[in-house]
Amino acid sequence: NYYLAEAAPVTIEIFSGRQLVRRFSSDDQPRSIETDLQIADFWIRPDRAPGATQGMHRFVWDLHYAAPSLARRGGEEMPLQGPQVLPGTYQVRLTAGGKQFTQPVTVALDPRVTATPDELTKQFTLAKRALDLMSKAQGTPSLMKLAVILSVTGSADRTPPATAYALYDEAAKELGQ
Repeated sequence: NYYLAEAAPVTIEIFSGRQLVRRFSSDDQPRSIETDLQIADFWIRPDRAPGATQGMHRFVWDLHYAAPSLARRGGEEMPLQGPQVLPGTYQVRLTAGGKQFTQPVTVALDPRVTATPDELTKQFTLAKRALDLMSKAQGTPSLMKLAVILSVTGSADRTPPATAYALYDEAAKELGQ
């Protein structure tokens, strides 16, 4: 939650230590959402930019790293979500009207989740490695393999299956990594 005494451009950045996890700006343009997905549209939360008008605002972070902006062959964009962050303490920095404010935020594990910290770390590590490799995979067959890995690692709180690791190894080899 934040209050602006007058309208001003707003930037919200989330850090894990010194690493930028996610950045949002009041100037952000929302990504288009595919309408021919095999799931109901209400499951897709559209991107929202931080408010920049005078008054009170609430911004909700979805607890994910930024989604890769990747296009399939033919120019169609794939709807992907970045890896979910691990439980821990993060720093949120709000910049508005030339002033910066920093506040810690603690991400806690959903008490219904039975995954161990080790399982969550394996899930996050594979997803982050796939995300990092995606920038080198633009327009290649490896792109879909990496997209599948992001999908699989984001589907449940557990150690990724062996096939996800095998897909990663194939994609990395194809990309000379």
